Amino acid sequence: MKVLLAWLVDFSWIIYAACGLGALVYLFRALAVRQRLGASLTTFEREMTAARANRLWATALGFVLVGVAVFSLQTYFLPRALPDLEPSPTPEVAFGLLTPIPSPSPTSTPVVEVLPTLPPTVPPPPPPTVQPTEPPTPTAQPAGPVPSVQVGVRFGDVAELVGYDLANDQVTSSEGVALTLYWRALEGAATAEYVVFTHLLTPDGRLIAQHDGPPAGGSRPTTGWTAGEVIVDPHVLVFNEEGAGYTGEARLAVGLYLAGAPQARVPLAGGGDHVVLPTVINVIVLGP
Repeated sequence: MKVLLAWLVDFSWIIYAACGLGALVYLFRALAVRQRLGASLTTFEREMTAARANRLWATALGFVLVGVAVFSLQTYFLPRALPDLEPSPTPEVAFGLLTPIPSPSPTSTPVVEVLPTLPPTVPPPPPPTVQPTEPPTPTAQPAGPVPSVQVGVRFGDVAELVGYDLANDQVTSSEGVALTLYWRALEGAATAEYVVFTHLLTPDGRLIAQHDGPPAGGSRPTTGWTAGEVIVDPHVLVFNEEGAGYTGEARLAVGLYLAGAPQARVPLAGGGDHVVLPTVINVIVLGP
């Protein structure tokens, strides 16, 4: 039965077309017979023609009634009697082939919807009261002085040579070389006492002046350094006997070593145990 009703729903347009065509055909035939009714001469012919016209009118009306019945059946009866019955998808033409459009799975729609009973709304528990706490005050890192020449070389985890100031890049062997270093303490600075060495070297590597000593003349030993602070460390390099008669260019080499063990130098992060400063020192002799 469902198959027949589904066929009726799918092909109801054929029934409508057939009913309309049949009604028109019998309507025209009834009109034609009615015209001939006026031309009939005898009473018998009139009765026969009238009876035939009535049959044609009745047939045309029957087609109309069939179409109305099918329309009423499809529109009012079927949706209530069989709510899950839907028309089959109309095929579409794609690239010369008929491709049916998939229809969704039939779902029964109740005539009267009953809304589900929702559970009573329970308000969420209030959040726990948290006592306001003052945020910890961050320890301000001292900015420190800014050197005139930036270096930025790390000596292990002990210190970073931020830069330096040089009083004069042209000196005599009698006055020495005034150099100020700027160190930034790292995490491992306070673990031991370190000595700063400053050497003045000729292009062929000869040592002509130097000054080795704890930072800031001993007033700021590395055991008292705090990570992040900047320490100003002045040095005056004194020429030795070999450098007393030297004239020409020289370069400054700076490094750190463990106190009491000059051979235990602190390695650089990139390799080596000292850094050569970029400034060229000119050692001159004063005229008479």
